[in-house]
Amino acid sequence: MTPQATLIELLGRVGASQGAAVLVNDDELSQWPSAAVAAMKTQRLLTKARPASSAICPGCERDCVMPVHVLPAEGKRPVRAFISCDKRDDTSNVPVDFPKLEQWQATGELIATALANLLGFSELPKAVGSNQWHIGTLKGVKHNSSIKLLAGDGLTLSLAGRAVPLAEVLTIEENALALDKAALIRLVDNPAGDAEAEDLKEIEVSDFGIDEFKKYPVTNAMPSVSASEIRWKFTVIKSEDANEKWWKKMMRNASDNGLKECRVGGGKKGRGGSMWRPDLIAVWLVDRTDKKLEGNMSKNAARASLKKIAGYEETAEDLFPKDE
Repeated sequence: MTPQATLIELLGRVGASQGAAVLVNDDELSQWPSAAVAAMKTQRLLTKARPASSAICPGCERDCVMPVHVLPAEGKRPVRAFISCDKRDDTSNVPVDFPKLEQWQATGELIATALANLLGFSELPKAVGSNQWHIGTLKGVKHNSSIKLLAGDGLTLSLAGRAVPLAEVLTIEENALALDKAALIRLVDNPAGDAEAEDLKEIEVSDFGIDEFKKYPVTNAMPSVSASEIRWKFTVIKSEDANEKWWKKMMRNASDNGLKECRVGGGKKGRGGSMWRPDLIAVWLVDRTDKKLEGNMSKNAARASLKKIAGYEETAEDLFPKDE
């Protein structure tokens, strides 16, 4: 079996299990190419699992699968493992070597994390349901796209409106895992159908959940507002369509555009839509005026826009006094 065939087999097992843990014992690993095993362990596609609680009994030729009992170390006697045979009268306790009980595991989460590392993402993937993981946002030359790992009949990458079998872009080369990032970027820059619109919709609809809101409270208990209200209240471009498009572009790449601190929840994603601090948005827009950047607001315009948002009337006056 080649290293790539071994990788394909493991990916297939994890896909068939819907991303749940797949266990591999040392006996099976010893039959796999050492290059494949080393690559999977090094990049944590495989991690150590708990020792097996059952094993094939070595006491006779029947090869019965039996529970393993473990006795703790006692005095000078080390920890011991054995199988208590109830199948034969001439056999009782059969010793079991501990290395025979070692096993390794692969899961959808581990694979998603390995992919995030190969793509250079700094944040960990986020589970979406029981068999999907949002890995991150892949930036192309012309477009960006969210990228997900889906576990079903196999493992599939979903991006730019397309589904790509993971085994087609993930390989083992020179004892290491390699991901064809260039091929994925080409897909991002050539989205299928309404893929770009769907990515924007995902940002709006699935960016922020109530559980994350409780974990990341708003500073000074200032109320946050939805992305749509920010676009509506802070008009930086007269054309409604152009204004909405500009804001979506800015919010979609919040970190790159200096908007990360304006977003509630530390960039976490969940249900309910993205939430933002309008006072920080106003300051950000005025700062863009000073830097002569596209999409900005004067202090007077920022004050007037912020006052339209309930709870920020006094804050608007404090941030942007009329006599300045």
